[in-house]
Amino acid sequence: MRILVAASREPFRAMDCGMSVLTAILLASVALGLGGPVRLGAATVFLLSVPGWAITGFWRRAPLDVLVATTVGASLAICAIVATISLWLELWQPTLIFYALGVISGVVLLVRAWLAHDRAAYREQRQ
Repeated sequence: MRILVAASREPFRAMDCGMSVLTAILLASVALGLGGPVRLGAATVFLLSVPGWAITGFWRRAPLDVLVATTVGASLAICAIVATISLWLELWQPTLIFYALGVISGVVLLVRAWLAHDRAAYREQRQ
């Protein structure tokens, strides 16, 4: 079995930007009250990937199969923990929970993509 390791940060930056766009579209659709199967699919992809990728995307040398598995596991764990805490505190507001997860994850993804771009520009200047 061959383990793939990302040699550069380009795929990670593309994932950061793609998940940021997904988060922005989903946040806008929720804010506008749009529904349907497209929103359901986007919400499913968001809940399975974005919160976990906001954390696991920092791992620079992890094998890609491990990275995908831990991204999904971390996303499910984050969503379950946040939901459980909100139920314990009797503050069950799924829309507000989604907004909080979306904004926090989106900010982390955008900052990481911006920092990666700055590092690449800095490396080019030094050469």
